[in-house]
Amino acid sequence: MTSESLRKGSISQDTIKEALTKAQGDIFIAASYLHVATRELDRYIRSSDELQLYAGAIEQVKSNPNYEKLSNDQFKRELEHKTRSYKLDALEEVYKIATLTEHDLPEGVLLNGAMMDVKLKAAIKLMGDKSETPVNLEHQNILAELNNQYLSTAPRIKSVRAVQIEYDTEPQNLT
Repeated sequence: MTSESLRKGSISQDTIKEALTKAQGDIFIAASYLHVATRELDRYIRSSDELQLYAGAIEQVKSNPNYEKLSNDQFKRELEHKTRSYKLDALEEVYKIATLTEHDLPEGVLLNGAMMDVKLKAAIKLMGDKSETPVNLEHQNILAELNNQYLSTAPRIKSVRAVQIEYDTEPQNLT
């Protein structure tokens, strides 16, 4: 520890304990949290019986085989919590889309067929339908018919002409 940090009171046994806890006993990470050199933090811990016991307790917990299981369980719980939160946010956005009115749109923008289709899909999602996306057979039939008409009337390429021009990049002597 720098004597200046100690005099200011920004680093104390409590702040060192907090940094060691956040770093899970890793002295290098704890030193970076405290913005001090690792050797200074190590020297301060070695000079304090209380901090030696605290660091030892952290190491003892980490060597316990149940610690790894506890860490994995905590990770899974946190992941499940975040997933639920994100799903809730997504559901709120779907609700906004499903209840969108022309008054919510910018001036001059009208609800069109594509927007109404999105609203329908959002409403179906809100109802809890587990299917991927609703299939509109009428639209699919129309698109298939248009595609067939295009393929039957589209002009065909009858022949391909290939012209190859070669340039000589070396200067020629004309004399």
